[in-house]
Amino acid sequence: MKKDKQPEHRIADRKTVKEPIEIMADGAKVVALSYDLSSTGLRLKTKEPLKIWLRMQSLRASFAHEARLVWAKREPDGSIIYGFEFVKEE
Repeated sequence: MKKDKQPEHRIADRKTVKEPIEIMADGAKVVALSYDLSSTGLRLKTKEPLKIWLRMQSLRASFAHEARLVWAKREPDGSIIYGFEFVKEE
């Protein structure tokens, strides 16, 4: 199966750096592995999707829920769309 190669939009050269990295999210520490690093950002890998808390209020209802980041996609205008999966309450 052929994978489509995504176009490069990097504005800075990246250097391969495979080192442990700590991420702080909502007061919790998550350990990840860096893949590459530049002056403008980095790419990393986690064993599990990153978890966050979402809170939303609309005209009909409000909710707060824990969620996992599943995917992210940069749009042509530079904005980013994120996909989250709700974490089931135990």
